[in-house]
Amino acid sequence: MSLEIIGKLISRKNPQIGQGKNGQWEKVEFAIETQGEYPKKVAFNIWNDKIKMLSGLKGATIKVSFEPSSREYDEKWYTNLQAWKVSKVNTQQQQAPTQPTQQQEQDFNNESDDLPF
Repeated sequence: MSLEIIGKLISRKNPQIGQGKNGQWEKVEFAIETQGEYPKKVAFNIWNDKIKMLSGLKGATIKVSFEPSSREYDEKWYTNLQAWKVSKVNTQQQQAPTQPTQQQEQDFNNESDDLPF
């Protein structure tokens, strides 16, 4: 299951580097803040070669595609949101209010009122 969320990149941690049975790995944690009436902060992990997708995006509005997963340990559940794609969102297109054209306003004002009552 893959999900997407849009928000402003507000935090990026330093990389964590480790060694596993398949070789060296690198992980970065980052957080976004959603927009709207009730903004939420959401934290993600991004791994290895995908980390470069975060370059130069601090403070930008981004879309994060991610896979959620949870695991149980000691009778507690832990959820991980693993990002697999990050892209910058053009906020001008997203936030531009829809304005009626001059022709649409004229058409509306020129409509006849042919109500039967």
